Amino acid sequence: MLYYAQGMSGQYIRATLPYIRTEIPIIVVFRALGFVADKDILEHICYDFSDTAMMELLRPSLEEAFVIQNQEVSLSTVCIITVHCDHSDHIFIL
Repeated sequence: MLYYAQGMSGQYIRATLPYIRTEIPIIVVFRALGFVADKDILEHICYDFSDTAMMELLRPSLEEAFVIQNQEVSLSTVCIITVHCDHSDHIFIL
């Protein structure tokens, strides 16, 4: 399920996943799934890069997740906020 959270630079898109205590930024979810580059993530969300309105809606979410730039950090981030998580098995969560 997707949610929108209001932040300083606009609305962030968040997702809820099974066994997760809180909402996860959607960009972090994509990076945890192996889509690390912003362009790869945007290709899966927005099919038309010339759709400036959609790109502007996604900008705050990309900015929010800027500090998490690889799959390992994304998985660790998800793992930290997961119920009953052991860091050794975080690959199997997603």
